[in-house]
Amino acid sequence: MSEDAVEYWFRSKTLPWNDEIEDFLDDMGVETVEQLKFITKDQWDGLFSTEKKVVQLTAGMVYDKYLNEAVDLKKCATELHLKPAAAASLKKTPAKKAPHKDDGSSLKMDSFGFTVMKVIKTKEQKKQEKKEFNRKRKAEEQLEGGVDLSDDDEEEVKALLENYSL
Repeated sequence: MSEDAVEYWFRSKTLPWNDEIEDFLDDMGVETVEQLKFITKDQWDGLFSTEKKVVQLTAGMVYDKYLNEAVDLKKCATELHLKPAAAASLKKTPAKKAPHKDDGSSLKMDSFGFTVMKVIKTKEQKKQEKKEFNRKRKAEEQLEGGVDLSDDDEEEVKALLENYSL
């Protein structure tokens, strides 16, 4: 018997699961939850006759709601008889590539729970960056070229170099 599935079903419906119930279902040949529908109302009530009144009422409601309907024989199958060739005939499709270039870092970042975002800068931001880069380059040329600077200019150039490194 598929005890795990049937036991889980019993417990999910707040019904007790014990050796007596397991033995009865095993004697009846119940292997799936769907096969519980073959049990009559009297047999079902007998399973819970020694339980408290609340459990008996719950069992009656569970029977009326879930087991008092037609049996679906497809759900009673304990094994699926598939041919091995059927599984082999499934196409193995390669993973779809992203429409953008990706060096693989997005997959690495996704595994850590991060989202990869591309920052798009405005024209103003690009102009500001270019201006700062040119200012830094000019300061480096002045330092390398040996241009005499006043103490104020030299400190400004050093501050720029410290803030913006290549």
